[in-house]
Amino acid sequence: MKRHAFATAAFLGLLLMSSLAPAHAQSLKFEVPFDFVAAQGTMPAGEYRVTPNQPAQNVVRLVSSKGSSAAICLTSAIQSTHPSDTAKLVFNRYGNHYFLSQVWTLGSDRGHVLRPTKAEREIAKAFSKPGKEILTASK
Repeated sequence: MKRHAFATAAFLGLLLMSSLAPAHAQSLKFEVPFDFVAAQGTMPAGEYRVTPNQPAQNVVRLVSSKGSSAAICLTSAIQSTHPSDTAKLVFNRYGNHYFLSQVWTLGSDRGHVLRPTKAEREIAKAFSKPGKEILTASK
């Protein structure tokens, strides 16, 4: 009986944490003019909401405004020497292939960096250095 009560309390606690997460998370809106890869999947060009997931600090969620595309990206922390003056997405560009690389929020000196996918590592072999494409959040 005690195990059941504990399991129920733990479940309710997790449910409460997940319901509070959107209130603390800063959702950012971006217009991405090109197809790109994020979390092993190809995302079509369009408007996206990007939300760093607060309870799981190494997760970033992307959802298209149409709701047709979504990705959950595992990330690592990245530190800057000064706070970001804009909310931005940083993409690595190899020819006409784009890969989401970093997510930064306004006013923070900490960002999220995505690990290169297998596809990005393969394409990168043909290039000496990736180009960078930086998109700032729209209001």
